Amino acid sequence: MAKVITIKVLYEDQAVEEELKDVVSSMSGVLDASVDDIGITNDALDDSIANGTYAPGDAFRNWVIHLHGHEYWSEEYGISHVNLATRYASTDSSSSTPGYGKKPYTWMLDPSALN
Repeated sequence: MAKVITIKVLYEDQAVEEELKDVVSSMSGVLDASVDDIGITNDALDDSIANGTYAPGDAFRNWVIHLHGHEYWSEEYGISHVNLATRYASTDSSSSTPGYGKKPYTWMLDPSALN
């Protein structure tokens, strides 16, 4: 029986991307391989890598947009409580910004998932 595996990898060096493609394609038993998506991570994740606070798994957890105090961004409700905030992947940052016109806002890990 054939199987398909989906793997997500966080990396910074472009050479890693090419090496991963080559290694997977050349593995014995691999009949076919493709790269479906390569996403740019949000600024907060990039900062955590640079300042040494990145924790394993952060790239694959849900993220929210924190506005101020207890305000978060919801694509459905606008400014809302964290329970109603839209959850994003770490690679959703380029197209998902608050439409309410104010700054600053901060990407942060979904606080409800950090228990």
